[in-house]
Amino acid sequence: MRLVAIVLIIAMCFGFFIYLCDADDRARDKRELEWRNFSMQHHCSRTERAGFWGARDTWQCDGFQVEHQP
Repeated sequence: MRLVAIVLIIAMCFGFFIYLCDADDRARDKRELEWRNFSMQHHCSRTERAGFWGARDTWQCDGFQVEHQP
């Protein structure tokens, strides 16, 4: 009986971990979709690509500049 309970607890923890990973992926996909829509509406083009140490790209959009983290 204890073995069954331990197996169920481990399975529940594993399932919760997978749920958290999926939620993070969904949030990242949503941010990328929002950025894509924004950049298409404002006719954005990349002016400076982030280097090895840089974490953000610089974009020129309809008269204003935006820094976006890829």
